[in-house]
Amino acid sequence: MINSPRVCIQVQSVYIEAQSSPDDERYVFAYTVTIRNLGRAPVQLLGRYWLITNGHGRETEVQGEGVVGVQPRIAPGEEYQYTSGAVIETPLGTMQGHYEMIDENGDAFTIDIPVFSTRRPYTHSLKIITMATYLIGDVHGCYDELIALLQQVEFTPDTDTLWLTGDFGRPRSRFAGRVTLRQITWQ
Repeated sequence: MINSPRVCIQVQSVYIEAQSSPDDERYVFAYTVTIRNLGRAPVQLLGRYWLITNGHGRETEVQGEGVVGVQPRIAPGEEYQYTSGAVIETPLGTMQGHYEMIDENGDAFTIDIPVFSTRRPYTHSLKIITMATYLIGDVHGCYDELIALLQQVEFTPDTDTLWLTGDFGRPRSRFAGRVTLRQITWQ
């Protein structure tokens, strides 16, 4: 399996207070995933894998076919969005994973789902900020297109995170770079 250079994943999570019960260590979170096909050929999502980690470091694995009961086919330039949920025993946790996909030739590949946090907002008079994480593979000098895409999805450097995998700044680089519109750092 290979990582696709032309699929972008965006994830946003929100705490669902009405379904949560902190006294019973039950914190319910909804997460919305947007999968964008930036390539020139259709792709299809066949399966998913999630690693959910609560605030105590306890891990739960979830895997299965498709997402929310479907195996969506995503045409070039199109996106598929769905919302699902997770129940965690602590007010703070993380989720990450991957999607199993195929291209138009039936060749399998995986798309990593970047780690994102699930957190119950504090009830103080603090502003709740929605954070998004974006993962894009192999930019290969398409900096202008990357900037245009970030503007289209209203990327906010102060609250959002962008991870680039594969070749970004240097030929034959296999590092993952974390990028904001202000600076590029290699990790």
